[in-house]
Amino acid sequence: MVESEQAGTGVLNISFRDLGPEEIDLYIEFDAPISWEFLTEEEKKSLSYEGYLRIHRELILSLYGSNLRNRIVAAFFNGKIIGVVWVGMRIDSVHYVPVGYIYDIEVEEEFRGEGVGSKLLEIAEETCREWGVKEVMLSVEASNFHAIRWYGRRGYSPKRHVLSKFL
Repeated sequence: MVESEQAGTGVLNISFRDLGPEEIDLYIEFDAPISWEFLTEEEKKSLSYEGYLRIHRELILSLYGSNLRNRIVAAFFNGKIIGVVWVGMRIDSVHYVPVGYIYDIEVEEEFRGEGVGSKLLEIAEETCREWGVKEVMLSVEASNFHAIRWYGRRGYSPKRHVLSKFL
């Protein structure tokens, strides 16, 4: 577990700390406004922000509770969360083996390019090694070319296609 590891570049003094189950609200509060931006305008209109916050919280708690293991690590700058990674261990539904699944990795825009995301990804991968899983998986929106390239440069490649159809 990372209690207070330092990283970053230049004069930035960024620390990384595990958020325990009792601190999941810190993660939810950081993630909610960022995840809201991924919704379409139609989805935003049909939900309202208050409705979204309720559903977002329920979803996070449900996913967290359904994993065999969880680890959420936050990056802090001047006492404020500027990035997070959430990795869980679950059973792959195709091959029936434990896998690490990165549910979320986010860095505040002003801190991108400083190595924070890379350090968070490194922490998630090391966690999976410690858990004894042989594979890490994650999902990225097909239109998020920047993230796809970013993960590709770090050794991630497509394994499955998730197909979707609006009804």
